[in-house]
Amino acid sequence: MVALLLKYVLPVVAVIALLFGVYEWGHANGTDAGYKSGWDAQQVTINKMVSDANEEAKQFNQRVSDLEQKSQQDTIDLAAANMRAATTRAEVVTQYVQTNPQVAQSCGWDVPTVTAINQLIDADATNIAAPVPAASAPVAASGVTQ
Repeated sequence: MVALLLKYVLPVVAVIALLFGVYEWGHANGTDAGYKSGWDAQQVTINKMVSDANEEAKQFNQRVSDLEQKSQQDTIDLAAANMRAATTRAEVVTQYVQTNPQVAQSCGWDVPTVTAINQLIDADATNIAAPVPAASAPVAASGVTQ
């Protein structure tokens, strides 16, 4: 019986053990290599997605910063333009009064009339709908109502 066992069963067991060993070695190496390859590919994809999202956020933040800087500069430019307009208006009125003292003294315009004229001169989208001040009867410097 031992001879029969050695002759038939032992070679079958040896072949099965050899096949099982080869299967386990291939499975272990294939799974490890395949897992590592898949993991690396997945990490490359994830890293690219993160880099793209970071670059997009960086560009958006740069556009916001540029817009904020432009807004600040526009505010400064607008204030300077308003200051130049007020200075020019004051210079024109002063020159007119100095050039035409008789007309300037006899002009009977009151403050609401001057304000309404200035609003018409400066008319734009922001103040075109400004309420017109209540008109009062203008009194000339000579005391004559016009």
